[in-house]
Amino acid sequence: MAGVFKQTLDSLTTSSKNSLIVGVIISNSNMREFESRNSWFHTGTRGVWSFTFRDSQKDFTNVTVWGSADYIRGLTARFHIGDVVEIVNGKAVERRPNDRNEEFSPSISCPFALTLNEGTSLIEKYDAPNRGEYLKLLALPTKSVQRVMPLKVVLENVDGMTDQYVDLLVLVVFLSDIREMVTRNGKSQACRDFEVMDESSEAHVRLRLWEVDWVHRSAAWKPRETVLFLADVRIALNPFKKRNVPLLARKTLITENPTIPQTEQLRTLIASRPENSLDNAADLINRKKKFIISEMQVDARREGILKASSTFAAENIKTVMTIEQIIQRLDQRDENLDESVREQFATIVFAVVTDMNADNSEPGLIVTRCSRCKRMVPPSQDSCMNLDCPFGNGTRAPENVRTFNLRLNLKDDTGYLIGCKATGKPAEELLGCDPEEFEAMSVEDRQKIKWRFLMEKCDVRLRVLGPSSNWPRPLYQIMSIRALRGPSTEEESHSDSL
Repeated sequence: MAGVFKQTLDSLTTSSKNSLIVGVIISNSNMREFESRNSWFHTGTRGVWSFTFRDSQKDFTNVTVWGSADYIRGLTARFHIGDVVEIVNGKAVERRPNDRNEEFSPSISCPFALTLNEGTSLIEKYDAPNRGEYLKLLALPTKSVQRVMPLKVVLENVDGMTDQYVDLLVLVVFLSDIREMVTRNGKSQACRDFEVMDESSEAHVRLRLWEVDWVHRSAAWKPRETVLFLADVRIALNPFKKRNVPLLARKTLITENPTIPQTEQLRTLIASRPENSLDNAADLINRKKKFIISEMQVDARREGILKASSTFAAENIKTVMTIEQIIQRLDQRDENLDESVREQFATIVFAVVTDMNADNSEPGLIVTRCSRCKRMVPPSQDSCMNLDCPFGNGTRAPENVRTFNLRLNLKDDTGYLIGCKATGKPAEELLGCDPEEFEAMSVEDRQKIKWRFLMEKCDVRLRVLGPSSNWPRPLYQIMSIRALRGPSTEEESHSDSL
């Protein structure tokens, strides 16, 4: 390639230009989108994608790619872990020890990271005869095996290791199916749980994959055969279990079946244990059944959030509470209640609407959901990602519906409820239109709808769902809302009960 000079990571410097480096992608993070408003040159929706790149036994670095959202989305769809690529005209940026980004990026061997920009840099597939030499780098651990900590030591000292990182060499013993979870910003996110153990303990540790590439790549893992070298597993406090647990973080690097003697030793040691110390086939079947039941319960709770049963229908809600009483009830959660179960109840609140996103043009105001399983359909997809749904697994053509995702803030004399949610029919009744009619409205018409309720005292029928180990924050779902203009007989009739 004219004007480009082939280099290696160990020969690259911050002043290098027109370089071409060949290597393999050994880890990959999900792309992130953001709105660029501060630059006259780059405006609109932008994207950023990071991956870890290795070109020799000792040299690997982190690469960050910037560009338009469509450009980054195309790259993440095309390049995956295990791809041998050539990077053209990447900019080497010196790493700074005190840079906060270093805390959340994988530990690397190079003194610099690479930055690629749309229009000035390039990444392409590499398919020369020596491609196999780079593929071998996938099985090399990114840290010394001497730093591996036995799981028994980790579990015995976990309470005193908050926010510390450990390296583990473990055997996969259980792998769940892929499932979808809704993140705090309302987006659908694929994830997969798996369990690991090592020779130091019979205890199993559950971990979760969030990066899409790893979620799908893990489908090839085989329980009791696949060994993982996990570099920089974070020890962090689980607020619901009220104890520290190991978890995979953005900093974590995974090496599958590393080419080291300890890999086969681990398989052999665990396989040689007495039968009664191992999970037999029946145990694994029971574990799978329990996991499926648990996932069905989680799905049922998710769908319950989107579509309330008749018990929570607005006309059946009679109990009146203040905001303070709602918060107190959530704080007084029964300690004997399973951590994965959400406490839920319905109530009437007489409160003022202090804010509503009805006149906001943000993309999340109207969302697309699968008409069957009610899960969110990502903007880049035609259907849900639910493999148990005929629309999601491709056996039937997708059928989607568009629905509101309204958020309101409420206030009474005792406190605030932030981020109350109105979706589906309650949202349409509140706004007096469907999503298509709403999109056709002018900004002025949307503001008129908003001001019908803003700073008005309202009769709000709420379904309240408390936090759990799967849902870290409470959810306040609006079943109906009615502005109270003038005396309210219903409110007065309840005044003695407050």
